[in-house]
Amino acid sequence: APAGWKVISAAEGRQTADGSGNAVLVIEKDDPANRIKNDGLGGPELNTNPRHLLFVTRTRNVGRVTARIENFLPPEGDTDSPCLVDPLEDGGVSLAKGVLTVSLHYWLSCGSYGVTNKAYKFRKEGARYRLIGLDVNSYSRSTGMGDESSINYLTGRKSVTSGVVVMEPEDGPKPAPPKISWSRIGKQRFYLDSMDRKA
Repeated sequence: APAGWKVISAAEGRQTADGSGNAVLVIEKDDPANRIKNDGLGGPELNTNPRHLLFVTRTRNVGRVTARIENFLPPEGDTDSPCLVDPLEDGGVSLAKGVLTVSLHYWLSCGSYGVTNKAYKFRKEGARYRLIGLDVNSYSRSTGMGDESSINYLTGRKSVTSGVVVMEPEDGPKPAPPKISWSRIGKQRFYLDSMDRKA
């Protein structure tokens, strides 16, 4: 990792016999000044150190950084939402069959029963990584019910499923079957290097 940063996770892509391959690292700045004391709800300390994605191409065990994405990953802690659990704790980054998947898991340890999972799928297009898919599911831990959506940016189609049963109720009437609807969004193009987590 660069000086002043540390690697918190890594994913490797396909390798060849000579040791060539690709990897993506999640790196985090290691600055004590970004660890903020929290006297309210949530943990006693909020780690607001920024996280970046570092893309590495390796040839014969020599790694070369090919891209660094600075604005996409959320930090571990959030001063605006101190009860937010680290989105990468149950999420992460993976590489498979040329597709980079970034999974983020949002839930609060206090103040809300809501849970939201997001899985972004990117494919290399030239020197950039194009968003080709986005899957989102949200549900309430109190009701066990939620909704799902899936967007294919290559075909321009979106599906929305409402009334998804995430946790079966212990008693009461059986939930109605989920409903699925489809729509077209047009073949939009988004690239990882221009996406912001706050957008």
